Amino acid sequence: MALAVLGGLIFALSSIVQYRCGRRGCDVGLKGLLDVEAVGGLPRLFTTAVFVAVAVVAVSIARRLVEGPRIWWAGVGVAGGLLAVAKVVSAHSAFESSDGRALTLLVSLLLSGVGIGLLTVGARRWDVPGARAVILALALYTVVSLGLDGLTAVAQAVQDYSGLRSRTALAFVEEFGEALAALTLLATVRWARLRGLAGHQS
Repeated sequence: MALAVLGGLIFALSSIVQYRCGRRGCDVGLKGLLDVEAVGGLPRLFTTAVFVAVAVVAVSIARRLVEGPRIWWAGVGVAGGLLAVAKVVSAHSAFESSDGRALTLLVSLLLSGVGIGLLTVGARRWDVPGARAVILALALYTVVSLGLDGLTAVAQAVQDYSGLRSRTALAFVEEFGEALAALTLLATVRWARLRGLAGHQS
């Protein structure tokens, strides 16, 4: 809950700065630090940190388990690490710029589907406690991140003129919605940690 409040404050402040800088101009360093879409900006680093936390928690669980469940949780850790790297370097936006939105969406769906599919198969094979909730949280993040990106594109396309206020609002909704989905994943992994370790001890 505290992380969600902190994230809300960061993203709200970044949107205010983005809007004011767009109208009146401001210090370039301040705009880069708080721009909701900037690589290296606080909003993006916040979401990246959430994914790093997901990876750390998952790896800590894997280290205390054996055999199949250990492999499964290590896989969740790898997924969290990959999401953190993709977020901090803005991989999605970079691919969109070079390969186009449609191809980027297709590749993102394919990679997400493969990853979630492998985790689903592993969870069933090794009967991992709490795995279903984690898989659903990963699927939710995929839907939210890709869905909001698509909705933002549609909203901009149907407008005759996309003004500063509209662009700022759309960027806030897209990036903060993605951050909330990432926080949901982290909370789910932490909850599953209790189930997973309790099941191992029993």
